[in-house]
Amino acid sequence: HLSGPQAPTNDTERQLLELATTYAFPMPAGQTRTMMDFSNGFSLVFSLMCALSGGLGLIVMRRSDDLMLMLSTARALAGAHVVMLAISLTYFFIIPTISIAAIALCFTMASVRPPAS
Repeated sequence: HLSGPQAPTNDTERQLLELATTYAFPMPAGQTRTMMDFSNGFSLVFSLMCALSGGLGLIVMRRSDDLMLMLSTARALAGAHVVMLAISLTYFFIIPTISIAAIALCFTMASVRPPAS
């Protein structure tokens, strides 16, 4: 994703790349997305989720007996899902966007105050 698309090697690849970047599909709520939008969105989301899992593993490993662990985990997940929501608004259509928004809202609400002891 960071290095950009590969240059097409023949006319068929050139035509497929052009179609993937220019042909837009109509989606619910009046949006349009190209195949390259879907590919870029999924690439960014999966990269984010891998980094989030690694970061959470490090947090849990360091403070496994801390009562504030749930709060810090909720904040990390809320932040990651807000970023995922921004990616979804840019690249995806309404159904995954609503799902990610619901998850982000739940983790944001959970991160407002520490859990009761």
